[in-house]
Amino acid sequence: MNGQVLMEKSGWKIIKYVVGPLRTNTYLLLGGGGEAVLVDPAPGASGAVSRSVGMYGVRLKLVLVTHGHFDHILDARSLRELTGARTLMHRGDLTILDTSRAVASYFGLEWREPVIDTLLNGGEEIPLQDLRIKVLHTPGHTPGSACYYVQELAVLFTGDTLFRGTVGRTDFPGGSSEDLAKSLKKLLELPEDTLILPGHGPETTLGSEARSNPYLIKLLGR
Repeated sequence: MNGQVLMEKSGWKIIKYVVGPLRTNTYLLLGGGGEAVLVDPAPGASGAVSRSVGMYGVRLKLVLVTHGHFDHILDARSLRELTGARTLMHRGDLTILDTSRAVASYFGLEWREPVIDTLLNGGEEIPLQDLRIKVLHTPGHTPGSACYYVQELAVLFTGDTLFRGTVGRTDFPGGSSEDLAKSLKKLLELPEDTLILPGHGPETTLGSEARSNPYLIKLLGR
């Protein structure tokens, strides 16, 4: 599967893959210095991403997980075995993995227990060459949902916290509409020109969502 190049900026490239039964967005962030980061190893991502890593001649260094639902983490172990990449996830979603195993089985997928090398708390800054990837803890969809903000590229990977025109569901185990509202307010503090790369569906910008997303309009009291 060929990915879609979403951005080329300051020597960095972002490639999007849409994979798995729920059409999950997997993103590959790669730079000219030979290192790459993957966001959300969805079912089927390992094959496509491994080919891209080889084609561009980069080393996959890190796998960042926005939350523990099966459609965002299933290929983490395969990618670790193929590339040696370390997997990072917020500690709040460790309890979600048992449910993800059952849901993956429902979709006829083999569950391979991910090895989480680093448990995040939120607030960390992950260095990648000349970038700093900021970890934002954004509970609501799940207790350990996290967004990853790259200020130098004005990009935010939001997982299932924020989409174009809507927000993440809170009716799954561990979900909380109150927590989600607080998390969205945190995201609204970022610059309006921030490119939103969600876990499903098309990209958007924070400013566009602040003006047109009914959930954010309600939060802003407009």
